[in-house]
Amino acid sequence: MPNEGLRQKIGFMLEDATDDPSGISYHDNSVTVNNCHFNKVLDLRLILHGVTLDSIYFDNCIFRARVLMHNSVSSNQLLRFDSVIKFNMCIFKYDVEFNGILFKKKISFISCSFIGKFNFSENQLVGALRLLGTTFNNEVSFNASKFNNISFFSTVDDRTIFLSKVSFSNAEINDARFWNIKFEGDVSFVNTKFNCPVYLNNALFRESLVFAEQATFGKIEIKESIFLDGAEINKLIIANVIFEHYVSLNDANIHHVEINNSIFAKYYLSLSGAKIHEVKNEHTARTLKNEAIKAANTPMIIQMKAKELDFYYCSLEWRKNLFEKLPLWLMKYSNKYGEDWFRALVFILCCWVFFFSLFVISRDGLGTTFIWSDISYLKEAINFLWLLNSSKDIESIRTIWQVVFFLLGKISIAYGIYQLIAAFRKHGR
Repeated sequence: MPNEGLRQKIGFMLEDATDDPSGISYHDNSVTVNNCHFNKVLDLRLILHGVTLDSIYFDNCIFRARVLMHNSVSSNQLLRFDSVIKFNMCIFKYDVEFNGILFKKKISFISCSFIGKFNFSENQLVGALRLLGTTFNNEVSFNASKFNNISFFSTVDDRTIFLSKVSFSNAEINDARFWNIKFEGDVSFVNTKFNCPVYLNNALFRESLVFAEQATFGKIEIKESIFLDGAEINKLIIANVIFEHYVSLNDANIHHVEINNSIFAKYYLSLSGAKIHEVKNEHTARTLKNEAIKAANTPMIIQMKAKELDFYYCSLEWRKNLFEKLPLWLMKYSNKYGEDWFRALVFILCCWVFFFSLFVISRDGLGTTFIWSDISYLKEAINFLWLLNSSKDIESIRTIWQVVFFLLGKISIAYGIYQLIAAFRKHGR
């Protein structure tokens, strides 16, 4: 039990900030604050300065002003805090700031709601961090903080939701779990040091997820595994990073990917069952294709090769690169670079109808009968489509235009059939 002087000090500081001090109680060497509404700034550094407590609990409290714990003593030395601190089912209506603190024991925010910003920068945690079932409505910063013990940012049963930007820039994470976490704003891991596997399985990233080195030159090394299995990611950006260990995006749904100047050094990027809708550039497509080749992931190889070729196709000019761009144009519109067998089938039918119509018109003129409604023309059309039965067509050729349309039709149909088979074979491997 705290001595009477200590009790009075804590009580005075807390009572001065709340309009209902009856919820403050003491038990052994702990303080519990229940159902209190704090209308003034709560500076935990001032309240707990020189106080030795095992723990301080805030349960079902509402903070209508800022909550602070700043290190104002020295910018080179962290302010040590030796008590367990827990906020349970609390509402923070203004900014919360914990800066420059060495937390020797656990700090928890369970089922809380943050309306203002949450700044948890330049701290060091020897104890654990818990952010379970909590909602952050404004910007959150964990910049330059060091998480030495296991930190649960979210779990399968207690999902944490961030509704705005979150930054882990220059942070050091030694053990953390982000299972089932929900990010509605941008998430930044810039210059972040990971000393443990990072579990972001089934996470939701509504905006961008960034792994990057901030400097223009050089790369940051991520030496541990990153798991994003089953994650929903709107935009994934990887820049100036060397991944020394396993990176898994299995069954992830990614709407946009951008990879620049990054290397998957020892282990391949796992994309089994992943869906990637858009890639930023040719380099990104080539990187993903090469990683898929390492993993023998045939569907992803086909998809990324198609995107790589499409970027190359768009970079060519018709005037300067006609003979290089024309084959790519045919590949694009015949089977989408091997991705789409149905497009190849449509290509065959379009070539058949178009060139047979031109062939008949060049031979018989426009006439008064619609070609595709006349039974005799339909039989001839089938012969035109079927390459092994076209002797009658050859015998009926009289002019150079008939020769041109006949050969172009046969070549186009044959090419379409080849592209159809190629698309089926690639998907069957």
